Amino acid sequence: MNATVIFCETKYEVSSYIYEFFNTTSNFIFFLISYIGYNKHKKNRYSYLCLSGIGIGSCFLHGTGYYIGQIIDEFFMLLFVILTLNLYKLNIKILYLYNILGLIFYIYFKIYTIFLFLFSSQTIYLCYKAYISTEKNSEDRTIINYGIFLFVIGKVLWDLEQNFCYYFPYFKWFHPIWHILSGISGYLILKPTDKLFNKLD
Repeated sequence: MNATVIFCETKYEVSSYIYEFFNTTSNFIFFLISYIGYNKHKKNRYSYLCLSGIGIGSCFLHGTGYYIGQIIDEFFMLLFVILTLNLYKLNIKILYLYNILGLIFYIYFKIYTIFLFLFSSQTIYLCYKAYISTEKNSEDRTIINYGIFLFVIGKVLWDLEQNFCYYFPYFKWFHPIWHILSGISGYLILKPTDKLFNKLD
């Protein structure tokens, strides 16, 4: 097992075949939302496909503990943010350059903080773009607000699990909850973008 990030969940506790059972099975949310979104929202379907990619990488990471699963998971997390930001007509070349340089440093030095900064900085910007692109008091603004709220709660739980697991072993449940909240959040933040195409095209 060579993943560079360690999670709270006890290894092989439920099944002798699955490294972290609940962290693995909670990824069902990404496949479910990817399926629903891909079939209902054709114009941003590549972002929804990335959610499946996150699910695959995360299942491999938590199911085996191998580094390659971590890289697949994190690659699709970043790609989801890039493709969704691109829906707002941003400069995709700058986004790719920012991420490629960051990933080179991250993979070479294996410093998890680099990935966290890459992902968090762009996700915050995505939430900002989604928020300002919807009209005040509109249904879309409400949907975005719920999406941002769920993401923030999930991210706090993720950070608590990562930083205080040693002191509070029951924080192991926070990572599966992060999966569920972030998956729903991704769907809610993507949902209004179909209408935005008519405004931005």
